[in-house]
Amino acid sequence: MSRKLENVKVGDKLIVHTYFCESIEVVERTTATLIITKFHRFNKKSGQSLGSSKWNCVWASVGSDEEIEKIQQEAYRRNLISKCKSIESNNLSDFQLEAIIKIANNHG
Repeated sequence: MSRKLENVKVGDKLIVHTYFCESIEVVERTTATLIITKFHRFNKKSGQSLGSSKWNCVWASVGSDEEIEKIQQEAYRRNLISKCKSIESNNLSDFQLEAIIKIANNHG
């Protein structure tokens, strides 16, 4: 995976790395020295996000279609797990709770 972003074009997908996870961002604009997405501005040569520090490092790289698909699937799964954790079980019917237990026990 190369951190150099010199050949990136508008519409390309970048893998955005942090210490905690990876995500995908779409290039919205480019300048002579920057790649700009909705959430970040990356240096074309280093791939590092402007404002990053050694304590809060964010950088981008170009990845293959397979790598991007894998990261998108992982993000989708993290989102599903987060939504499941926030379900208020007191609002569910006995039937719904039994269905959840049955699913969890069959796949646990």
